[in-house]
Formats: sequence, C-alpha cells, structure tokens
Amino acid sequence: MKNLKVLLICLVTTMGINLYSSEDSLYDFLWLDPDKSVYVLQNKLYKKKNSIFLELDGSIAFGDEFLNTHSASLKLGYYFAEEWGLELFGTKYFNSFAFNYNEIKRITGITPFLRRPEMALGAMLLWTPFYGKINTFNKIFYFDWGFGLGGAYLQTASNLKTVGDNGLAERFDDETQTAIAVKTDFKVRITKNWHLNTEIKIFWFTGDTVGKVHLPAELKENLPGNKKITDFYDFMIGIGYTF
Repeated sequence: MKNLKVLLICLVTTMGINLYSSEDSLYDFLWLDPDKSVYVLQNKLYKKKNSIFLELDGSIAFGDEFLNTHSASLKLGYYFAEEWGLELFGTKYFNSFAFNYNEIKRITGITPFLRRPEMALGAMLLWTPFYGKINTFNKIFYFDWGFGLGGAYLQTASNLKTVGDNGLAERFDDETQTAIAVKTDFKVRITKNWHLNTEIKIFWFTGDTVGKVHLPAELKENLPGNKKITDFYDFMIGIGYTF
C-alpha cells in the first residue's frame, strides 16, 4: 500500500508538471525566433463553466486487510469557472469480514481490531486543469483530469470496546469521525451530457486505538493519547450527467 501511495504521488506530480495547459497557456518553441511567443488554443468542445453535474459511482474500498468493503456514492457538483468547481457527495459502505479475519480468530482465538466505514458525507473544492482528446478507431474521446480537496463527516463502527477482552462478546459500536478528503478523477465524455468517471479518493482522520481501552480510568489519564492517523481509499467507477 505504501508503494502504491508513492507511485500515485510521483505520477500525479510528473504529469502535472508536463501536461498543464489552459486556453491561454504560453508556449516557448526554441526553434522559433526567441522574441516571438506562441499561444495554443485548446478549442474545448465541452465547456464546464456554469454547468451542474450529477454522478453515481460504485467502488471498492481499501484500508483494512480484515475487511471486504464496497460502496455506492452519489455526487452533485457545480463549476463556477472552467477549471474550478464545488462538489457535494454522499457514500454508503457495505462491509463483510475478509477470509484472513475469520482464519485468525479460528486458529489463534484472537479477535483483530476493526474499524469499518459505514457512511460518508462531504464537500470538496474541485480543480480540473487538464483537458484533452484521444483519437481511437477513428473516434475522438474528450476527457478531463482533475483533483479535489475537502472535508467529510464519517460514520464508522469498531469493536474497540470489546477487542482484547475474552470475557466480552464481540460488539461493534457506532462512531463519528471528521476527515480530510482528497481525490483525483478522470472523466471521459461519451456525449455532450454523459460521461464516465474513474476516481481515487482518500480519507484521513484520527481514530481511537486499543491501547488504553481496558485500563482503569485513573491510569488512562496519565498515559499518552491513544489516537492515531487512519486512512482508507475508494477506487470508484461511475457514470454522470451534466446539465
């Protein structure tokens, strides 16, 4: 997972440096007279400014080796400029125990600590600087590549209060988290109104761990905090409509 993070950061950074161009971008062609400047017009077929879009995505979530997680997400967005917009999203998660979770319990009798996502509601600022077209089999496909940064309210559930205590039956209790959300998405236009979306979204938040759960209250107060940064990823594929 760490290698995947590094690869994504390198890819986004490298492509961002080399590919960025807007409609008024200035290009320096060394083979021309050095006193001359050349502007390249993108001639966008599909404009985003003042447009509203609705999108439905399905995803696989990554973040815990003991869970199999899928989700459905609904988004509503508005572009107030050609490259800038706002997005509201809601995501519902569906979880099941992974094979290795059940095997660890069966073989060792130990119950692993789990925190599973249940629902996410959030908002993001969108920046979509990259626009292009691909000519494939005599058909041109137009695409947008962009990024998002925002926050989210998360509902999670964990076995924090029962894990590590063999005298208690396993129980998952509801929790709430405030998370930072970032994403990158790649939209391919099918028609003027319809598009396909591929997206990777990451949530970061601080959550309680199992360190001090079963200690007496007077001991808990004298120990360092028992929170750590937690993250999980959504890999989404969906379809959207632009009004």
